[in-house]
Amino acid sequence: MSLALASAATLPAQAESLFLVPYHAAEKPIVDAQGRKLIIIDFADDAHEKFPKDPPPGWDSNASFHRPQVVNLVNAHAKTHGYEPQGMTTWVGSSTTAYLTDAQIKRMREDKSLKLLTEDGSTQVFSALNPAAPWGNVVVGSETQSWGRVSMNGKTRLSQSTRTVYIIDTGVAWHDDLPSVTARVNVACGGGTNCNNIDPGFYPVVGCWAHATHVAGIIGGAANGATTKGMYAGVDMVSITALTAKGSPWSPCAFPPATTSGMGYALDYVYGAVINSGSQTVPIINISMNSGQFGFDTNGQAETNRAKFLQLSQPAQVWRYLPGVGYYLASYPGAFIAQSAGNDWENVCSNPSKAYRTSATALSTSLDGIMVVGAIHHTGEPVKGPAGLSAQYDRTFSDTYPAGLAKDFASNYGPCVDVWAPGNAIVSAWGTHTAQNGASLPADGWFSTNSSQVTPYAGNPVSGSSGWLFLSGTSMAAPHVAAAAAYVADYYGLTTPVAIEAKLREFFQSTGYLDAAGQSINIIQLSP
Repeated sequence: MSLALASAATLPAQAESLFLVPYHAAEKPIVDAQGRKLIIIDFADDAHEKFPKDPPPGWDSNASFHRPQVVNLVNAHAKTHGYEPQGMTTWVGSSTTAYLTDAQIKRMREDKSLKLLTEDGSTQVFSALNPAAPWGNVVVGSETQSWGRVSMNGKTRLSQSTRTVYIIDTGVAWHDDLPSVTARVNVACGGGTNCNNIDPGFYPVVGCWAHATHVAGIIGGAANGATTKGMYAGVDMVSITALTAKGSPWSPCAFPPATTSGMGYALDYVYGAVINSGSQTVPIINISMNSGQFGFDTNGQAETNRAKFLQLSQPAQVWRYLPGVGYYLASYPGAFIAQSAGNDWENVCSNPSKAYRTSATALSTSLDGIMVVGAIHHTGEPVKGPAGLSAQYDRTFSDTYPAGLAKDFASNYGPCVDVWAPGNAIVSAWGTHTAQNGASLPADGWFSTNSSQVTPYAGNPVSGSSGWLFLSGTSMAAPHVAAAAAYVADYYGLTTPVAIEAKLREFFQSTGYLDAAGQSINIIQLSP
C-alpha cells in the first residue's frame, strides 16, 4: 500500500535560467477561487539569520512550537511580496505556503533569499485486500499474530520503554487494539500546533480511510487485545494527521488530501514536539507514503521535503525559545525513520524517486538512520511485477478493495532499498467486521463494514472498535521495520538513529531471493 502524490516536474529546460529559483510543478496543483496556485516557498538555509530572534508582537510562544526568528522571516517576506502565509516549517527547514498569482511567482523566481518554489498537490491512497488465507498467521482465541510478526520474531513492549513511534499518515482511529496511541493531532494548518483545536471539522484527527489505523496495528497492536497483536505490541504511538476534511482534486473522500505542504508540516511538528518535550530518547517515525517530494525530480534537483526529511533524522544542537526564559541551547536526539519504498515496481534509485535516497545519483544505501523498506510475500520472495511487457502478472499485490481503486502494482526495488519486510496480506486493525459464507479468521471472506471511502471512520473515543482487515503494500512493510527499530533501541539502550540502524542490520537474514535488480532480499529477524 502506498500514498502516492501526483508526480512533479520542473519547467522545460529551455524555459529555465541558471539565475532563477528552481520551480517544481504538480500534475494537479491546488488552486483557489481566484485562480492562484498554492506554492511551497523554501527559503535559503541562512535566510533567517538577519531577522530578530525575539517573537513578533502578539505571537503566542506557548501555542506554537515554531522558531520566532523564522516566523519573523516569513512575516517580512509575506509583507514584501503581498501574500498571506497558510502555514510554515521552522525546524526542519525554513518554508511557508501561500496562494500566489503568476506575477508573484515570476517575481519570486528572482528572489535570492529563496532556494525552491513548489506547487502544492494532493496525495492519493491506494489499498489492497488479499482474498487468500495468509500463511503463517497464529490464532490464539480471538487474537491473531500476523505472519509478518511471526516471521520477524515480534516482541512486547519492554517495561522500561519510554520510546514513542510517530505515525505520519491519515490519522489513527480509536480501536480496542490501540490503547497505546497516546495522542492524535492534525498539523495540516502548518501552525506548529494541533490544528484540530482550531477547527475540528476541517482538521480531523482521523481521516475517512483507515490506512493509518492498519499501520498502527502492525506497529503496536496490544498484546491480549481485541483482535491483532503488533510487531512491538503496546509501544507508545502518536498519530500525526496531515490532511483536511476538504475535498481534493482526486475525490471528496476516497483520496484524502494529504498535501506536499502537509507532509512538510508533519515533519516539522515532530521535530518541534521532541524539542519541546526535552526528551533525549530517539523517536521512531513511520512514513508509509511516497511521492511526498522527499527525493529528486527528473533533473536531479532536490524536492521540497527532502532536506526537511533529512534534517529530521539528524541529531543537532538547536536554539529554543521559551517565554520568560528566552533562548537556550537544546539538544535534539535525531529520529529513526522507516519509509515505504512504493508500489510501482520501479527502481528506487531512478528519477523521479518514490522514496528517500542519499543523493540524486545514489546506487546504494547508507548508514544514516533512514531505512527504505520493500515488501515481500509470505514465501520470502519480493512482491514483483510482470516479466518484460507481458500482461501476465507474476506475484503482484492483490486486487484493491473496495472495488474501483487502482491496483497496486508491485514493490519498488533496487540497491536504494535498505531492507525488506512482510507486505502482502497482512492482518491488522480496521473497523467493525462481518463474515461472508461462514468463513472464520483467517480464511477468505472477512472484510470491514467500515471500508467505505465515503463514510468517515474514526472509531469511538470511549468504546473504540474491534475490527480488522487484510491489506497489502509497502505501507504494511515499513511499520514492521519501525517497530523493530523501537524494540532494538529499547533493548540495547541505543541513543542515535545511526546506532539503531546499525543494530537492525546485525539481524539481517537473506530469504534466498533476489529482486528485479539482482539485489539480495534481506529481512530483519530479531533474536527469539
